[in-house]
Amino acid sequence: EWEKLREYYKEETEGKFIQRLNKELDLRGMLDVIRHGITDSGLKFKLAYFKPDSGLNPETTALYKQNNLQVTRQVHFSAKNNKSIDLLLSLNGLPIATIELKNHFTGQRVNEAMEQYKTSRDPKEPLFQFKKRALVHFTVDSDDVYFTTKLESASTRFFPFNKGYKGGAGNPPAKDYVSYRTAYFWEEILSVDSWIFQTY
Repeated sequence: EWEKLREYYKEETEGKFIQRLNKELDLRGMLDVIRHGITDSGLKFKLAYFKPDSGLNPETTALYKQNNLQVTRQVHFSAKNNKSIDLLLSLNGLPIATIELKNHFTGQRVNEAMEQYKTSRDPKEPLFQFKKRALVHFTVDSDDVYFTTKLESASTRFFPFNKGYKGGAGNPPAKDYVSYRTAYFWEEILSVDSWIFQTY
């Protein structure tokens, strides 16, 4: 399909495709675009492939394995200032989630990350616009994980993304002295299979 599009747009293909993608993201939102792809000049483009229910079809399995989940550090998100987000998760180049990290050793916890999102992450910036780009925003420290799907400056509400412990809040103790209570977030939630399945 890409070669057909190149025949139509010639040297402007990449620029025109990005314009179309941005238009569809603004109109339909990230989740719908990931699920259903986009159409340009009558040509259909899938932007993600989901794990098949079984391995009976090698073609769909191969397509699923082509997905590229990337983690990018210190991503600058504004043309107005030099602020950056700690981590950006992308699926096939599409921004899916942002993460602010805090470290107990520097005296900071998830509360500081929440405040950071509320005070220095402008919801009008493209990356933070509700449903249009990143779908979820996490705050993570050694003990806790919180998230929100909608940044609203001071009105932003964060919710716990912890496992719970003994019928209560928080997380179970770390498995060993070199691990953290929030290790599950990196090892389980952000694994490729879990992330694509749970998100979409």
